[in-house]
Amino acid sequence: GEGFVTTPDDFGTQAAPLGFASGKQADADAFNRIRERALGDLKQLLRPELLNRIDHTIVFRPLDQTAVAAIVRLQLEALNKRLAERDCSLVASRGAVKFLATRAWQPLEGARLVRRVIEEHVEAPLATVLIGSGRRRARIRLAALKGRIVIR
Repeated sequence: GEGFVTTPDDFGTQAAPLGFASGKQADADAFNRIRERALGDLKQLLRPELLNRIDHTIVFRPLDQTAVAAIVRLQLEALNKRLAERDCSLVASRGAVKFLATRAWQPLEGARLVRRVIEEHVEAPLATVLIGSGRRRARIRLAALKGRIVIR
């Protein structure tokens, strides 16, 4: 039969570099260290008879800020669809997307914080605005201004 085995997303991250190295080669070297550490940890965790049955091992690269920004845009599109049910639309500036992505990006956390950041900086304040004003059929614009999201 076929199966699928997953490990925790922090598996092997003890090999993650500390410091300020950047650039494609530094990123590739760091990923290779993490990959080798994760595969080594896997060999220690699983018995050889199980390990020999594994056909493929995939180690995913950590999300970068560009990927997190794309996820932020997808989440905002989903929010826009929910708002459309109330005859409202949502438009986020590039600065707003960048602000949210920067707040949500943590190298070892992946995209976990995106949802929480959008709830805190967009949904909760937006609900207050919509409920307080009783507005319907609103075109809502998000912008980043002075370290926060502004709803217009």
